[in-house]
Amino acid sequence: MALIGTLRNKMTKWVVGFVAIAIAAFVLNDLFGNGPTAVFGNDNTVGEIGGSTIRLEEYQAAIQERENNYILNFGRQPGDRERPLLQQQAWDLLISQKAIKPEFEKVGVKVTTDEIWDMIQGRNIDENVKSSFLDSAGNFDRSRLIAYINQFNAPYPN
Repeated sequence: MALIGTLRNKMTKWVVGFVAIAIAAFVLNDLFGNGPTAVFGNDNTVGEIGGSTIRLEEYQAAIQERENNYILNFGRQPGDRERPLLQQQAWDLLISQKAIKPEFEKVGVKVTTDEIWDMIQGRNIDENVKSSFLDSAGNFDRSRLIAYINQFNAPYPN
């Protein structure tokens, strides 16, 4: 109590000056710290991956792609519990595209078409592919996978 009384009676000008400087510092930091676009809302950048700026539209497109895949797999819109997972998957996809893939290309890592075929419909099918084409008993249904692949080869209906 004595300290508060001393501040109020003897140091009022110092306290008011300190508070004014603190408020001015916060306002100036917002105006100039991240550039004026942070205050006026013109910057649509959500992050940076591997030196490449990620725009809001690109991130939202990646999220939309994940949501569309979710609807195809589960036949319903994602709920509030699934949405953060889909957003994280979208960000991970952008990391793969912007940072990991260029590094693989730099060092010369390539996946051949035979390896891709083997991962999709050969003997060593990827677990993600298997989990997307299960029958009612929970077993992998190769015929559903092949029918799905064949629909891409079919001509587009007019």
